[in-house]
Amino acid sequence: MGLFDKWFPKESYNAEYKELVARNAPLDGVIPASYSEFVLGDPKQVLRLPVVYRSIQIIANMASQLELEVFDGKRKVDSPPIIRKPDVNQPTALFIRQIVTELATYGECFLRVYFDGRGAASSLDILPTSSVGVTKENGRIKYSYNGQSFNQKQIKHLKLFALADDNDLHGKGPIQASKSIFELALLLEQYAMVQFDSDAIPRGKLTTNQEINPEDLAELAQGVKEFIQNNGGILALTHGLDYEPIVGDPTKTQFIDVQNMVNRMIAAVFGVPAEALLLPGEGSSMTYQNVSQSNIRFLQNTLSAYLNVIEVHLSEFLTGNKQVRFREDDLLRLDTKGKWEVIEIQQRVGYTSGDELRREEGKEPLPEPNKELKKEDDEI
Repeated sequence: MGLFDKWFPKESYNAEYKELVARNAPLDGVIPASYSEFVLGDPKQVLRLPVVYRSIQIIANMASQLELEVFDGKRKVDSPPIIRKPDVNQPTALFIRQIVTELATYGECFLRVYFDGRGAASSLDILPTSSVGVTKENGRIKYSYNGQSFNQKQIKHLKLFALADDNDLHGKGPIQASKSIFELALLLEQYAMVQFDSDAIPRGKLTTNQEINPEDLAELAQGVKEFIQNNGGILALTHGLDYEPIVGDPTKTQFIDVQNMVNRMIAAVFGVPAEALLLPGEGSSMTYQNVSQSNIRFLQNTLSAYLNVIEVHLSEFLTGNKQVRFREDDLLRLDTKGKWEVIEIQQRVGYTSGDELRREEGKEPLPEPNKELKKEDDEI
């Protein structure tokens, strides 16, 4: 019988053992698990981080607001069914949003192509990215999904970013390119969970006023730890023992500062403005003018990478020189005053007419003015 069992007989307490959130930590309590415990596996792990979820949501939502158009050279033409509604099972906006979400999360997206009786593409289906295999044999790319093999005509492989590497046939996105930042974010999340977990045992110092040899001291420390675990965090000590928790102060450990820094780095990796994520830090007052400029920068620096990948692959289903383009003007909508200033200039230089503008808004042309009244007005 050890010293702890002698001083605190097991018959005196009876509780089930509770697994701690920080069980894998080198030292239970506020000391988080080692960095090696947070090697990023499935990128979906980081979607639970608010800044990651919101960044992807902003990118996907803005892309889904843009309509697809088809151009033959510079002339706009009617869109075929495969472009008007690529996935027959869902609206086009949701289809685009899902593609962008896959690209932002995995850096790639796989589209299963279905053909009609004439051999023309009739519908597309987005496959679960993590379930698709990619291999290269004799210079040809092959794909596997649900035990079936597919060629490059049957599956379109969209890559947000890729290197010419035969050993890595997958695309890369923000998460794959900067894994260490996201692993650090998960580490900070674990730190916060342990910090506020009432069941976790904080690292502490056990002291006694009695003479105890080193072997008994180690057994006593382990016994106190198990006693706390088995009794809902309540500790009753006798025989001159005293337990003093060592809890890290988030302010002193700069936890908040480090977390804010990591969140801003994640926003930068995704290319989403920090103010759009409501992140603390140096900000600016957003007016109508700089909101428009911010949208332009977001389109040029971030969104265009996603849109271009989709445009290129959808254009492969068209004939001749036809190309698919997103109507990016929808993203650059001006405030009311700016919009009418542009319209005034367009009418003044003869670029458009009032009837054309009303037709674009689904309105009937204004009635022709009465010629007799106009003549009287001229005479006056």
